Amino acid sequence: MEKADQALENLVNIKATYKDFLGKHEYVTEADTRVNLIDKILIKVLLWPESEISRETRSENGYLDYLLSYPLPDKS
Repeated sequence: MEKADQALENLVNIKATYKDFLGKHEYVTEADTRVNLIDKILIKVLLWPESEISRETRSENGYLDYLLSYPLPDKS
């Protein structure tokens, strides 16, 4: 299966699972949405490395919800 096809399949599954989650909970928090939707999309659809995702990172203007980094290739 092509990476794009797998990403789409993962997105469809995440959407269905999150819709199910919403149906079972009267109140959903920001943290619930992050764990059950955003993090999964970043990792399983966009293939972002978990080790390169920082959450609630302090900045000079407050806190960043997400800081996505990516290791640069070694140029030596």
